Amino acid sequence: MKYTKAYKSLIIFILFSLFVLLVYDLFNEVDKRGEVTNARNLPRVYRVLLLLISGWFYLLVGKIKKSKFNRQLLVIYGLIILNIVYSYSFGLESLISLSKLLFSIFIYLFFFKFYSVFANMQTIKYLNVFVTSSIIVLSVHIVASRFNFIGANTTVKIYGDNNAYILLSFLPLVYLNEKLTIKRSLIIILTIGVFLSLKRGAMVALLICLIGAYFFERRILQRKGYIEKFKRVFIITTFIAVLYIIYSEFTELFIERFDDFSGDEASFGSGRGNVYNLILDDWYESNSFITYFFGKGYNSVQALTKMKTGSALMAHSDFLNFIHSYGLLGLSLLLMFILNQIKTIKKLFVVKSDVVIPYFMLFVIFFFKAIYSGNFEMANFVYLLIGYAVINVLLNNLRIQQK
Repeated sequence: MKYTKAYKSLIIFILFSLFVLLVYDLFNEVDKRGEVTNARNLPRVYRVLLLLISGWFYLLVGKIKKSKFNRQLLVIYGLIILNIVYSYSFGLESLISLSKLLFSIFIYLFFFKFYSVFANMQTIKYLNVFVTSSIIVLSVHIVASRFNFIGANTTVKIYGDNNAYILLSFLPLVYLNEKLTIKRSLIIILTIGVFLSLKRGAMVALLICLIGAYFFERRILQRKGYIEKFKRVFIITTFIAVLYIIYSEFTELFIERFDDFSGDEASFGSGRGNVYNLILDDWYESNSFITYFFGKGYNSVQALTKMKTGSALMAHSDFLNFIHSYGLLGLSLLLMFILNQIKTIKKLFVVKSDVVIPYFMLFVIFFFKAIYSGNFEMANFVYLLIGYAVINVLLNNLRIQQK
């Protein structure tokens, strides 16, 4: 019993710490995360502390049911870590990157093991408080930035940085909240935040998530009755009205954000096409079997773009980053990881489990970030990993019940 209370206190500490990191990043120029500055020392030390605590917890608590998702995730991270450790340019920045990757892995393992062993209504309540607070804080920050209440013209043209992707990462966990009114309110708040961020990939992913949720609810939950139908129509109408108001207020910015999709192949997506072509051409024209199969190593994309453009740019795509940095081996592992999730969604739909909705959302968010942004080498991936951890526990419990 004492252990249970101690572990409950531990999850409160971890959730509170992650929330502090989240808020700190919002107000301390997270776009400069690569620089070694005093403003970034606090989160670095905090991550190392949480890494040690989560690692200690993972080793202390006994074994639990194995997960295919876990194995694939650890193999991918293992490949990236080996490339960092054996890089010829291993230094301080490499150590910082290594600490972030280990932080993400062990936070995932912490939540997976914790909710496998100690999950109950109280610990789920702690998670719901964390999710609710994070959605509200992130959405308020984006809205305040958009209307220049904070930032004073510094955030209007950077489209909320990647805050929209972090905000979107909490959407699947909203569906674990059993209070329908709170759930719907959080979805509306989150939607406003994502659309006011004007982050194209996040907006498209959100729409697909909500359309998918509507489809799965009709096919699986099968809520009937005139009152329920009226509620659904009212919610959909309200949702469309909110989006229309946002679009009307910022029409020019929306048109500007999507205008480059009609451009040529090289310049689409704020110039991503140029970077994509550069990465693929450099990998293909290497004419080296080792490069084709193993890639050019960690940070090779940044080294390439620094040499060609003068700025060390990220690939803005897991697919392009993996093919250039880790070759066909890395790309194959990524595709296997994606295929495993698709198979899981299919199985959940066949057995008509309501877990299919949050899992589908996790996959959509992950997939769009993999195409147009990036997951594994981004510190903010940890928030999506928390969702994977908790929902993968639910999947394991579902498999146990079926047996």
